[in-house]
Amino acid sequence: MVNSDLKNIFKKAAKIASEVPDSMQPAAFNRALDILLEEEYYINIKMGKGTTQKLKKNIPYEDKVLLLLYSQYPNSVLDFSLFEWTRHRHLSYFRRDVLRALQKNNLIEYDEETNQVRLSREGLRKVEDIKV
Repeated sequence: MVNSDLKNIFKKAAKIASEVPDSMQPAAFNRALDILLEEEYYINIKMGKGTTQKLKKNIPYEDKVLLLLYSQYPNSVLDFSLFEWTRHRHLSYFRRDVLRALQKNNLIEYDEETNQVRLSREGLRKVEDIKV
């Protein structure tokens, strides 16, 4: 995180804290800071059936896909759902650069006719190595 980003987060937290009574300002500042920093570093992914997954923003898409598939294992997931959950910008690039690369490395099973993606046994082992 760049210093200017951190300064902006502190300014936002201070502004939020200034809107509560003086005796509550330190607690409000700390809580606002926690929330703002969490927003900076994590994404919450709503995955259907009320399930939410929390992932760091700065991990590679490939690792996000593996972690998301792990959370659904042994079920398969539509490639479009993974695309939405990871917040990738282009579906065709996501399929080409992320899913096919994972498939080539035998980390996922990807059926392009049905658009179903499933974690392979090798992918299952790989997930344990990912630092979240």
